[in-house]
Amino acid sequence: DSSRRNEKNSSDGGCASRALHAAHGSAPAALRLGAAVNHKKFGLGTVVMIEGQGEHARVQVQFEQAGSKWLVLAYANLEPV
Repeated sequence: DSSRRNEKNSSDGGCASRALHAAHGSAPAALRLGAAVNHKKFGLGTVVMIEGQGEHARVQVQFEQAGSKWLVLAYANLEPV
């Protein structure tokens, strides 16, 4: 059930934060459902789903201009805003 998966992943946001930290090499950021993020190409967006853990974690972001995109955190270069 996808709603249970969302609840599980939103409650263990630390994994997503660690993946974001690993991608940036900076202080861990709180990447949770509903978090505002910025992407160099797609612009501003909101995290609407988080799946997986560690380097395999991926997020679905609803971008204001580019629409909905699934991104692998290790390569996404998302910046919390």
